[in-house]
Amino acid sequence: MAVGGLLLATGVMGFFGSGLSSVGGLNWLGQNFEWPVGYASGVITKDSIYIVPHTPSGRIQLHGANWQFFRGWRVDASGGTFKRLSGHSNTVEVVTARGQRRFVFDLSGNTLSKETYFSSRSR
Repeated sequence: MAVGGLLLATGVMGFFGSGLSSVGGLNWLGQNFEWPVGYASGVITKDSIYIVPHTPSGRIQLHGANWQFFRGWRVDASGGTFKRLSGHSNTVEVVTARGQRRFVFDLSGNTLSKETYFSSRSR
């Protein structure tokens, strides 16, 4: 019975953990926490670094050429989806659907700029 409860608790944490992370509830995880991504779209390679957006958890993660984990950080997408755009070689550019924000990060996860944009739909 205890094993079943432990497995259930693990499943619940895994299921709801992504949502909690996407709204900022797990900010304390830090850059050294590797969120298991599985499949991700929008992955790009720059100078043998994989830039992996993980929208369910609201994070960007960097991996080396052999997929070794370097670091990850939260994108303030207000629990919504975000898209990684092609930036310069040493930056990661992200736009969010909620709040219509544009972020530029360096490869250490520091925010270089944050601004609001207006899509053609909002005019």
